[in-house]
Parts: sequence; C-alpha cells; structure tokens
Amino acid sequence: MKSLAKRITESRPTPAAPHSSSGAFELWLPNGWPETAGPILWRRGGTRVERGRCADILECAARARGARVHVWTPTAETLLARAALPTRSRAKIMQALPFALEDQLLDDPENLHFAYVDDVGGALAVAVTARQRVEHWIKILTQAGVTPTSMAPACLSVPWSPQTWSLAITENEAWLRTGAASGSACPRPGAEPPALLRMALAEARKAERAPETLLVFGAADNLDAEAWGAALGLTVHASPQAIGEWEYAALPHLNILQGVFAQHSPVTDVLRPLRPALIILAVWLVAELALSGFDWWQVRGQYEGYRKQMTDILLKSFPETKVVLDPAQQMQRGIEQLQKRGGGAADTDLVPLLARATPAIRKQPQVRVAALRYADRSLTLDVLAPNAQALETLKQELRSANVEAELLNTTERGQQVEGRLRIQPPRAAKSS
Repeated sequence: MKSLAKRITESRPTPAAPHSSSGAFELWLPNGWPETAGPILWRRGGTRVERGRCADILECAARARGARVHVWTPTAETLLARAALPTRSRAKIMQALPFALEDQLLDDPENLHFAYVDDVGGALAVAVTARQRVEHWIKILTQAGVTPTSMAPACLSVPWSPQTWSLAITENEAWLRTGAASGSACPRPGAEPPALLRMALAEARKAERAPETLLVFGAADNLDAEAWGAALGLTVHASPQAIGEWEYAALPHLNILQGVFAQHSPVTDVLRPLRPALIILAVWLVAELALSGFDWWQVRGQYEGYRKQMTDILLKSFPETKVVLDPAQQMQRGIEQLQKRGGGAADTDLVPLLARATPAIRKQPQVRVAALRYADRSLTLDVLAPNAQALETLKQELRSANVEAELLNTTERGQQVEGRLRIQPPRAAKSS
C-alpha cells in the first residue's frame, strides 16, 4: 500500500474518491463560534464527496437533514493529552484524570469535561474541553436542528499515518496533528516553520517518537518544502489541499460526546424515564419465576410422594407385579382380575366398594385420597380438598355411583380441608 505522503503527492484534484467517513455529514466550526460569526465548512461523504461552506448553521442544518453529523470543533478549545492509568473502570478513570493531567489544566476540574479513548501502549488519549463550551455548542446546534452523533477537535480531521505528522494551514491558524488522537493549534506560519512545531519535534526526539515525514496541507505556492525540511530535520511534502479537500481523512475514535453529553437513540430517550419502572418489572418477574419454580418443586414432591404410596400399596397387594407404570390403573386391573377369578364378589366386600367409588373420586381431581380403611363392610376414606364444597360434591358423586356415602367430619388444615367419608354398599345389598 502506498504511504500517505506518496498518495497525497500523487493525488489529483479532479475525481473525489470516497473516504473512510463515507455517509457522514461533517461540519467545521470556525474559531469563536457561535459568538463569532463566520462561514462553516461542510463535507458529505458517499460515492461522490460533496463539500462547500454555509453562511450560518441553519443552512448547514438543511443540508445535513437525514445524515449522521460529525462536528469538528475549534482546535484551540480542546486540550489533547495522554494519560497512563492502572485501571479500566470508567468511574475510576474519570476520578483520576484531573489529577493525572493537573499540571496541564488551565481551569478547575469541575469546570472541565473529560473524554477519552484507548491509545497505543495501554495509555489513554484524553480530550479536555470547558464544560460550558460543549453545552453551548450542543444547545445552538440542537436549536438549529442539528443533532451531532460525534464531536472532535478540528486538528484530528487532518490526514495522518504512523511516522508522519500533518500540518494544515487555515486562514487564521494552523492545525498540527501528531498522532491518532493528538494534536494542537498554532499561529499561522510564514516562510519559516512555526515555533510550536519546532518545540513539539524537539520533545518527540527526546522521547524517541519523532516522525520521518511532515505533510503540509493548504500550503501556499511560496512555501519552500526543502527549506522547511532542512530546518526541521525531516522530509516535508507540501499540498495545496485546504480544509475538507483532502481525500484520506477518517473520523477519529476519540469523541467528545461522552458521559453526560453522550448521544442516545430516540428509543433510548423514550425508555430512560421508564427505567425505574422497568427495573421494578424485572425484579417482579424474577421473583415470580422463583416462586413459581418453588411451587412446582413442592407440587412435584407431593406428586412423587403420593405415587410412591400408591406403588407400595400395589406391590403389597399384588407382589407378582414386575414393572410399575401406572399404579392406580394397574391396581384396578388387578382387582378386576381377582373378581373374575372369584366369580364376582359381594357388594359389601372391599373390592366392589372400591370399584364403585373409584370413578366418582376420579371425577374430582382437586380431591386427593390420603388414607383408606375397610372394616365392618364399610370403606372409610381420609381425603384432602380445597374447600368443604368439594367434599360435598364428592359425596354426591359417590351416591350417584350407587353407594351410601356419609361425611363424618371435616377439619380445616391451612388452605385445605381434611374430610372423612364412610362408604357403604347400597341399602338393598346390606339387607341381603
């Protein structure tokens, strides 16, 4: 791949190639905006790059309608710095940054807004801007109908690549970009390189981070690249491309709109006031699921207990049973087989009474048989029901099955009713 310097040198001013910020609408705010009026430069990416300037923000808003808007803020309004912190917790980083950058800050930390992004070497690239300025920019832009999705200092709009620094000369100043998220503003240079550039190079050489090449954008015809290179001790390439005319710039990862200034989607804005209610709803759902699971576990335990009891009765009554699948049904079949073998049974015996009572009991699934006893030609059932009415209904069902049913007593047990029923054969059978 060609180096950035070679691409800039060989680039032609006619067809505009799409750049990596394709689809975004970019605005360059002039120095002192909005208090100081001035033209606002704009560029729209896409298959064909469009660019121009607006007299005011309302004109830019009309052009930006429906696009993602990135705003390049005045470079001098933001300090770009690096900080190495031993934590990656956002809360702890925001607490530590004012102390880590204390010697570079020109105002009290409570008056400043800090934004950061991960940088090379595990450090953080930090942008520090007066909180009031950010609030003012957002307020004026929003009132005009422009909602920026990202915001960064204008010096980061200048093309950049490793081992290369870039200097963009504007009408009133110059923007120096020294890294992916580092740079500053300096006075517009004359025939000689600006003093700030010389100082930055000296510091970079001490830290062994000096570039090999300097790209100068917006250079006048009288800029002597060779003389600048000799003065600075590096290779200098000059390009007449002005702000927004460069083809290789990309939107930076560093975004000033963080924390309280972070932009949200309309859905997020709608849901934010509902957040307490949603949290309560989530807690309720979790609790409901937990209670439902506990109830299921209890019912499952009761079911297994009753099934075990039925299985034990079946195996005691019919020890020849090899496999138990449905103890109630197998018990009934066993009883029927016994009746056939014995040529039938008297109505007063246990088996006929059970045969008459079982269908009636099955019609009442909410009633459970806890115990049964047979003595003196009568069958006594201890049952559990949700209420007394269910016991009365069971008694009527038993009578409909042609047996005498008598409710001996009822006792309330918490939310259930325990009842005792005595079942006897019909009167005709007893008299016979």
